[in-house]
Amino acid sequence: MTSAFQSQRSPEDSQAPTLEKKVTTVTILLVEDNSADVVAIRRSLRGEGGDRFQIINVDNLSAAIDQLQGEGASIGVILLDLGLPDSDGVGAVQEISHHAPKIPIVVLTGCEDDETGRQALHYGAQDYLYKGNLRSETLIKSLNHAIERQHILGRLRRSQTHLEEQQTFLRSVMDASPTLMAVKDLAGCYVVANDSLAALYGTTPEQMIGYREYHVNPSQAQARHHEQEELKVVQGIREHQIDQEPCQDLSGGVRWLQSIRRPLLGRSGAVEWVLVVMTDITARQEAERSLWEQAERSRLLGQLTYQIRESLQLPDILQTAASQVRRFLQVDRVMIYSLMRREVVDLKAADCGKGYGILEDGGAALAPMYKFWAVQRAMQRVEQEPLHGAVGFESREQIVEGVSSLIKAGEGLSSNSVLAQIEALRVRSLLVVPILKGEYFLREQHLQAQIGESDELVGLSPSNLPMDFIDEGDLDAENLNQQSTNQQTANQQTVNQQSQDIEGDAQAVVARGRLWGVLVAHHCADERHWPQWEQDFLRNLSEQLEIAIQQATLYDHLSKVNRKLEQLATMDGLTGIPNRRFFDQTLHQEWSRGQRSGQPLALIVTDIDFFKPYNDHYGHLAGDDCLQQVAQALAKVARRSTDLAFRYGGEEFAIILPNTTMLGAIAVAQQVLDHLWSLSLEHAHSKVANQVTLSLGIASFLPSSQQDPGDLIRRADQALFMAKEAGRNRAIALGDALEDLRPIQVLHPHANENPSVDT
Repeated sequence: MTSAFQSQRSPEDSQAPTLEKKVTTVTILLVEDNSADVVAIRRSLRGEGGDRFQIINVDNLSAAIDQLQGEGASIGVILLDLGLPDSDGVGAVQEISHHAPKIPIVVLTGCEDDETGRQALHYGAQDYLYKGNLRSETLIKSLNHAIERQHILGRLRRSQTHLEEQQTFLRSVMDASPTLMAVKDLAGCYVVANDSLAALYGTTPEQMIGYREYHVNPSQAQARHHEQEELKVVQGIREHQIDQEPCQDLSGGVRWLQSIRRPLLGRSGAVEWVLVVMTDITARQEAERSLWEQAERSRLLGQLTYQIRESLQLPDILQTAASQVRRFLQVDRVMIYSLMRREVVDLKAADCGKGYGILEDGGAALAPMYKFWAVQRAMQRVEQEPLHGAVGFESREQIVEGVSSLIKAGEGLSSNSVLAQIEALRVRSLLVVPILKGEYFLREQHLQAQIGESDELVGLSPSNLPMDFIDEGDLDAENLNQQSTNQQTANQQTVNQQSQDIEGDAQAVVARGRLWGVLVAHHCADERHWPQWEQDFLRNLSEQLEIAIQQATLYDHLSKVNRKLEQLATMDGLTGIPNRRFFDQTLHQEWSRGQRSGQPLALIVTDIDFFKPYNDHYGHLAGDDCLQQVAQALAKVARRSTDLAFRYGGEEFAIILPNTTMLGAIAVAQQVLDHLWSLSLEHAHSKVANQVTLSLGIASFLPSSQQDPGDLIRRADQALFMAKEAGRNRAIALGDALEDLRPIQVLHPHANENPSVDT
């Protein structure tokens, strides 16, 4: 029989060259006290295995243990007789296995007893053989199988150890990760859970294993929702992600989680588990919200800045600012006051939520309080210290305490009136932000020159401060006298104390001079904390309002100058009534308006009779006076706001009468004649009368596209020419038919109520 450890070859293979396979020697520790059995075993092994097996024989258990301790590393297999004199049968297997756990053991027994063999296998033997039925082939096969099984067990042990190490490593990674991870089976029970997830629910991973989520999650609704999501993952065999969802923690706070649920397949290819990975994105949410709020504040500030720069009307700018601030900060009332004078409060803009109004006096009793706090902030700016931006009170108690401190400081506040208005306005929290004057008006370099490099004031008082620094109230006589008295009192003190007092007074004066007003925010629904970003936002807004006030003031000054220049350009410098340039503009405007409205437009042109002889006889100064009196007479007759008298040129005048028929114009012309006649202005060289008289031409058209303002002027000029040709000191009216030169009516001074009509 060929040995099992030798390869067999076919006759054909014998013809080909082969490589000799290296034979590994196996050392057998034979523990047997029967010499005949030892010889038989040696013979059997030699016949089948050749030189493969090397036998070391000992006849007792103690010697075997000594041999294993000495040369155990070289022994490949142990043949152990259970009938040794110093052993108790199968207990010898346990003893040998304890000292050589990695060496396979084959048991030899003299009796054919399966129970003994099973016990031997239980204690660590790989096989057992009955001596009475021992054959060479059986012995060799048993030894080879025992060695191979031991090798397999060794690999399994190493694999198990490696697997345990991997599991420990993965467990450490999972527990160290801030990500919340778990694996659930198809019943929804936890198979794996890490420390982060367990900490969320206030438990341990071991206590979660085998339980469903609703056993550990305080939110039953959320647990049911998660199980529904996991059921979708199992049914659809696809990953499912929830970008963000709230989760209540043990402290009652809300944490935001981003979760991914992924199916895990078993050996059969079917879904057996669901992997749950959740990331706590609360910090990210807070950061994103903070960035969004910052961006929103920047957007609103940019929008307000754009509106401020776009509009040059200060009331519109302030109202826009009040409305936008109230909506952005979600407060109940925002007011903007101008505090340019010490005892005057001027409410410039206000925006209130539903149910929150403004007092009739604008909250005048609170103005000194607002102003005091705003001046303190303005002084910080004057002293070039960091400006905190606002004075905030978070509760009614803090407001009352702040008011009480001002009253104790002698700021002249009435506790009853202030608290009454606070109660009337239902103020629970209060924020005051100063609004200073723009740097353009302050001339800080001039102030620094007054103060000097040593920070000591050089004669700085309201009388020599730059005007833009001075509150108008500081210039009152009573206030100046009071300051003088205070100065005399201060001179009686020590020099150091005097310097400190003067410097403090000067800073307060400068601060008041720089203060334009305040922005006040009221929160009435409940108490409110004013975070720093809100104060910074309002501070930045107040800086933009400073620019707006500066721009609006410049624009107002420029508008006044422009109006003055326009007035100078359109007014006659001698008579004080509009000139020919303004006449042309007005006539075209009224003509266009008449075309749109379908209303008539009348024109009266007049000329002073024989004015050159008057000027030559009485002189140019008297002539100028005559022109002024005639102009005033015409302006007095033109009573309606739309009726205007003009100096047309030289001694010629005109009156434009919008929305006036011919009869209305005739009535006005009669009044002109009568009024001038009543003045009895002496004219010794007139060929008409011994006083100044006028000749008038009257025309009234219904403006249309077929005609133009020039036709109206020509018709009135024709009537004036006819009045002069007819003897002067009269008025002639012509109709709108340009080819018809027949007068409609002729007027004289002191005419009857029914004047004659020439046809």
